[in-house]
Amino acid sequence: MPKPETTDVLIMLYVDTVAIQSNPNVLDCVFISSNWTDPNTPTQTPTDPFGKSDFITDVHSDSQIAWVGAVMDIANNNDHYVLVSNIVLKEDQIGINVRNPLAGPGAGRTHMGGNVNNGAKSGITTYTINFSVGSGTTIIGDYSIDPKLKMN
Repeated sequence: MPKPETTDVLIMLYVDTVAIQSNPNVLDCVFISSNWTDPNTPTQTPTDPFGKSDFITDVHSDSQIAWVGAVMDIANNNDHYVLVSNIVLKEDQIGINVRNPLAGPGAGRTHMGGNVNNGAKSGITTYTINFSVGSGTTIIGDYSIDPKLKMN
């Protein structure tokens, strides 16, 4: 497959900030999407009807990656926010670099960035998105999900 003209990746993590406070199954309370979703991402299983636990994003060498947290129902919860606090690669994925978030609380930490170096190891790697949900000046809770990246 030829390399597309634009390969930068935006991964959006939408969180139901009300439901996640009382539901221990984080996958019930999030929706994840990207502009480069792998077509082989499973769409349904009995325990994960929307394929979120096996969500795969295609990435290419020399690409920029941004992980962004967003409140699913911001119109009714305008003081809520989602902070992407950490991205942890589960395997030794040489060639994918994640930049630390900005220091301090607030909306400036709703996202994290990274890049894929030329010559990064091909294949699928799992990783963890660690995120916090807050309301006003209070952090409501810390959570994580484990999607995948596929190097092309």
